[in-house]
Amino acid sequence: MSAEVPVAIIGIGCKFPGGSDNKDMYYEFLRNKGDGMIAPPPERWNHEEWYGGKDEPGKYHTTKLGFINGIDQFDPLEFGISSKDAANFDPAIRLTLEAAQAALQDSGIDYRGSKTGVFFGNLLTTVDELDDERFEINNYNGVGRAVSIRANRISFTFDLRGPSMTVDTACSASATAMHLALCSIKLGEVDQALVVGANTIINPEHTVSFSKLGVLSPTGSSKSFDASADGYARAEGVAAVLIKRLDRALADGDSIYSVITGSAINANGKGKSLTMPEGDMQAETIKEAYRVAKRDPSEAFYVELHATGTKVGDPIETNAAGKVFSKGRDAEKPLRVGSVKANLGHTEGCSFLASLVKVSLMLHHKEIIPNIRFTKANPKIDFLGLKMQVQTELESITAAMAASDGSWVTSISSYGVGGSNAHLVLESAGAVADVSKAVAAQSNQRKPLYLFSMGSLTEPTLGRWKDSLVNAYDGTTDDRALRSVARELGRQTRAYPSRAFAVGSSLDASLKVSKPVLRNSNTSPKLCLVFAGQGPQHIFMGRQLAESYPAFLSTIKENDRILVEQYRQESMLERTGLFVPGVECKLPANGVWPVQEVVLSLVFIQVALVDLVRSLGIKYDFVVGHSIGEIAMGYASGHYDRETTIGIAVARAAAMTRADGNGAMAALGVSVQKAKTMIRKVLSRAKATSGLWIAGINSPQAVTVAGTHELIDAIIELANDPNAKVFSAKLRVTCAFHTPLMEPQEQLFKERVGATSLSQGTKTPFVSVMSTTDGKWLDRDLDVNYCWDNIRRPVLFGTAINKIISDEGPDGVRFMEIAPHPVLKAYIEQCGGESITLIRRPNPKVPAQNTGEHYQLLEGIGNLLSSGFKN
Repeated sequence: MSAEVPVAIIGIGCKFPGGSDNKDMYYEFLRNKGDGMIAPPPERWNHEEWYGGKDEPGKYHTTKLGFINGIDQFDPLEFGISSKDAANFDPAIRLTLEAAQAALQDSGIDYRGSKTGVFFGNLLTTVDELDDERFEINNYNGVGRAVSIRANRISFTFDLRGPSMTVDTACSASATAMHLALCSIKLGEVDQALVVGANTIINPEHTVSFSKLGVLSPTGSSKSFDASADGYARAEGVAAVLIKRLDRALADGDSIYSVITGSAINANGKGKSLTMPEGDMQAETIKEAYRVAKRDPSEAFYVELHATGTKVGDPIETNAAGKVFSKGRDAEKPLRVGSVKANLGHTEGCSFLASLVKVSLMLHHKEIIPNIRFTKANPKIDFLGLKMQVQTELESITAAMAASDGSWVTSISSYGVGGSNAHLVLESAGAVADVSKAVAAQSNQRKPLYLFSMGSLTEPTLGRWKDSLVNAYDGTTDDRALRSVARELGRQTRAYPSRAFAVGSSLDASLKVSKPVLRNSNTSPKLCLVFAGQGPQHIFMGRQLAESYPAFLSTIKENDRILVEQYRQESMLERTGLFVPGVECKLPANGVWPVQEVVLSLVFIQVALVDLVRSLGIKYDFVVGHSIGEIAMGYASGHYDRETTIGIAVARAAAMTRADGNGAMAALGVSVQKAKTMIRKVLSRAKATSGLWIAGINSPQAVTVAGTHELIDAIIELANDPNAKVFSAKLRVTCAFHTPLMEPQEQLFKERVGATSLSQGTKTPFVSVMSTTDGKWLDRDLDVNYCWDNIRRPVLFGTAINKIISDEGPDGVRFMEIAPHPVLKAYIEQCGGESITLIRRPNPKVPAQNTGEHYQLLEGIGNLLSSGFKN
């Protein structure tokens, strides 16, 4: 890690004294000058029995410590752990599993099976590994309490496959763990890392030991920097921080709390004594960390010092740091210093992370947290001469505090009682210019909608998600806040096997959550976009999407501009009134439109839906099209640019208009063999040798036939025979597509396509194409000859879908229909595929289904995510 490889903090989970059960409560506790010190509660031990005079054997001489809530509460099933195994866990393992889950969930990364390292900073064990009765020792005791297993347990539970290690350098353990994690990221060993620390005080014995060492405060409080400092107060704490290379965090759209730009560790060597701080060596870690960060220490506006509140340690550390930070510093801009130990006590092996989370949240919220228990400066600390001041009140971080490049620079010190020193440089995720340009996004909707995804390790926990969200956000109406919640929930959901979602305009009790879906595989299924042909068109299509999504309306208008300016056609939007909000549609409500309007309107909306899907960050792997749908399919695959796509649609519309009236088509609910038998029977009765053909194979039990009007009517009559009735329906088309009856239009079509850029070749595709013209993966170009074959040959849709499912497995692919109504959904499901619907036409018979396109789109994406899709 260095300034060239900055590392972002993207996830935080923690639990600290004072009721600070999560990062948000922790921040509020600190900004409001919270005090977490209390007398040991009776459920821990009998304080009166263990408290005594300074030199009294077997007693400690301190009145208060810092304890966290719910240390005995744990749901092992949430983590897939048996109750027998969990019963033998050290409390620190239980707590760090919860903190790690919170950090992973907060980050929103897809972590299962990833190269994520776990670096655990540990100081003490509060439960002996084998303190049970000898006859009660079983196969769980040692593993459940072993220090070496603490990091491994997290890696195992969450399937994290990077380095996994427990580090112990006393009070600087979690700082050393962070430094090692940063090195691992720099070396490319991991994609990201969890840095974890924990300190629990289950038994009083260690408190007695530290009291005898003479470092504990008799009053049970860490009075950092103060003249009344009399030692430190012990405290519990647990934290997990997820870090990731900044460039990758930005590329992946991660939320960033702060950025680590420099880190350094060293040891005192042969100092005055093993436990005596060495100011010179502490100063060396500061200089090295800033050298790595390519910063001058004078650029920092705040430093979080170790400052435990001891009479000896505070002056040594603060004066040594001051000599480094005061050099070149403007006397009008003194360095602000603080120590979270005044609020919490000293969380020992977790103390660095307690400070890191504090400072990260400060930078994130642009506020400086006040220090408590500071009334009179320690006379041994030269605050004035070293241009330092203790922060005693909440203060906004201002532009004047930033470095010359606009970034806010801070750093954190951490020192172990045995002489292991560490320092880390932490900077803001954004600069002054970014903050000054930030403008709250305003929705142009009266009532915006949001997709709230939910994920958990088990279904019972998932059931509690709605209540938690409603409790936290009921009454929240700010669009930016709700968008942020929806985004983070969507990112978090990817990593969990149990999933559900809700679509709503707010997070209140009326929110309806979908049925939970449990997916055991961690592998994301691939996504295939499916482009429908004729049939799904209706007069309301796309209007509500155009109102809700600028990307959608922009594409529609750009398509129309190309149609007018490049192909000299009349504006389709003006001619039909389709798509544009507030404009009355001029076409029949039954969807039986001139073939030109059918072709152009379907290509327009499908291209716009592709652009919308892309703008929403949904990544697809395959594309497949049905008849006309292969035009927009070529756009989605990358073979065609927008101009070529519109040009092919114009040529197709011209050829189909010329062929208008040449025949009819019908759908039959039979197999291919049964359809062939029916065709032979109809031709025999009509004493004809041709005129009726299979025009499409849609599924094992669905076939399209096409031919002359008379023969189509005859086959429908045959299908309705009471003695052998099968499903049949005449299609809303006026041509016998995909039959020899289209051949007279070949020359016209190829001439019109020759006037487009397709004559110069196609572009390089970026996804695979399953051809329904050939019934296999595309192995030729989508050129003019292919486009003509698409018109002339039967549509092998069922064959193509079966091939995709055969290659990917039924659970390895999801099909998303790109159409104004899901006309292919039944065929896909008959082939054994799972189909996702985006939007639907209004249903006057079932008004409750008419939720609107915006709602339907979010619902479709919610179903996609719940099915296991991650990309």
